[in-house]
Parts: sequence; C-alpha cells; structure tokens
Amino acid sequence: MRLWGGRFGDGPDARMADFTRSIEVDAELALDDVAASIAHVRGLARAGLVTAEELAEEVMGRLTDEWVKEEPSVSTVSSGVFEIDAQSRVDEVNEALGLDLPSAADYDTVAGFLLFEIRRIPRVGEVIAYRDLRFTVLEMAGPKIERLRVEQV
Repeated sequence: MRLWGGRFGDGPDARMADFTRSIEVDAELALDDVAASIAHVRGLARAGLVTAEELAEEVMGRLTDEWVKEEPSVSTVSSGVFEIDAQSRVDEVNEALGLDLPSAADYDTVAGFLLFEIRRIPRVGEVIAYRDLRFTVLEMAGPKIERLRVEQV
C-alpha cells in the first residue's frame, strides 16, 4: 500500500491528500475559532491519523509535562524590558523574571496564557496588557505565538 507515493509514482494516496488538506483547513480555522480547531484535531486523532498532542502542539505551541524543568529563553532588552520565548512555561518565566502570572489547567505556556486571556489569535506587533505588564507579539508561526516582549509599566 502506498501512502506518500514514490519517486516515480503517481503522487500520494488519496487518504494522505485528504489529510494534508485537513491540516491546511485546521490552520485557517485556528486563526478565527480556536474551539473549532480543537474539535477538528480531536476528530483527526479519533481517526487514528495523528495524536491529539501532535496537532495541538502544531496549533497551540509546545506542550510539556509539568515535571520537566527547562530554563526559559529570556534576554534583557533594557531595565524592565525582556524578550522571551512565548513557548516557555508560565512558572519558569515567573521564576526567571520575578513575575506573578497566574497558572491554570487551561494552559502551560506564556503563549497559552495570552491566548486564554484574549480568546483569539493575535497578530505580530499587537500589544496585550495584563495588570502592570505589557506583552508585545514579536514573532508568530502561523497561529502560534513564538516570541514576546514583556515590559513592566
């Protein structure tokens, strides 16, 4: 049975072509409706095409287990201004920067926290205020927030 096709084959199997189109639809869906995107991911996982975690990470960013500790990627821009990897865990960023961002079962990363707060996919350059902090979206990869500037105001 061929799935991806061969070097001299007739192209990918129809199931792979359908799956690829499905992933493209999900990426577009995630831009406007995160809940529908999650439902779509669950359907693909039930079909056995991929794991829910693989697709969730593609849309929402890195998912890690809470017992895995990593140093967050933080660089100091100036006094009270930092650039961080948005996929860093909230607790790790809190510890590194002395912040008090809330933790919840709905998210693990700083990107997840911001998505939870604003309930939509932000755009590059967008500023999101939270208490005495200002988050500026510096870099996106599709619907995934990659890099942020964090300023204490």
